Amino acid sequence: MGRDEGKPAAQKEVCHMASLNDDRFSRGFETARVLLGHRGFTSALAHAIRKPGGAGRAVRALLEEFGLGLNPFAISVEQTLDRFREANLKMGWGFKEGVFAGLAKSAPDWPKEPLAFRSLRIRWGEGDHGVEVTFHRHVSWVSAVLAPDFEQSRYLDSRSAYLRLLAGNETHRPAVEWVILDLGAHRERESVYAVRGENSVADEGLVFAWLFPEYVRSIDHHENPAFFLGGYEAWSHGDNQFVLSWRRAPVFTRYPEGKVSLWSDLVSHHEIGYTVPTILKQPHSAG
Repeated sequence: MGRDEGKPAAQKEVCHMASLNDDRFSRGFETARVLLGHRGFTSALAHAIRKPGGAGRAVRALLEEFGLGLNPFAISVEQTLDRFREANLKMGWGFKEGVFAGLAKSAPDWPKEPLAFRSLRIRWGEGDHGVEVTFHRHVSWVSAVLAPDFEQSRYLDSRSAYLRLLAGNETHRPAVEWVILDLGAHRERESVYAVRGENSVADEGLVFAWLFPEYVRSIDHHENPAFFLGGYEAWSHGDNQFVLSWRRAPVFTRYPEGKVSLWSDLVSHHEIGYTVPTILKQPHSAG
């Protein structure tokens, strides 16, 4: 398959600020009137806001100025651990309460970057087997959380012959720890290949998808970009072994009708509606 395998059409920009959606014909328009009537609201500013990603930058600036927080998808440590407990219980992962207590004590502060998240790295096993088991378990829970609006491409195979860590499968070890992810990293780039590295998100992106389903369901390729798991290397069944082997990476995206897809695209990908997230800080162990 080529790079368009399973790829959705461009998304229309949507608004995620509930206050304007819920009050569109009263205070929402009154707020817009006040802003548009301000002498500082120039045509140059209006032009900048209409550019791709401009509205998001404007809203984030306003949120920061008024102390309302930069990330509308932020959740508390308690909410994070509740979601982890639910996954642990329903999927039979077997983590004991001591793990959750350790995470509660070691939780870092919520990051200040607009598209950064306090999330988790959860890994089982070692080497090739560990990579495959970790991928399979997380995707199974992602599918349950996002059901019925989730699909995994049949061309994205979790076996070690088709999927591996960019850092090498020999680096895979069991882990339960906090990570800080910047989901907005490397939006403007020459390619995924040019910007991915040792801090690129791999299975951490799978955890993110079930820990923050509200974001994944809101992917619009504008304010909320789709994202690559650049810490993985993938090889599609349909690729030519001698030309395209290991030239793909998994990616979460969303179709116009709302279906969330986990598939793979070529690492030559450069479109601005997609990012290549990174881990901003070293993991915080549960102890």
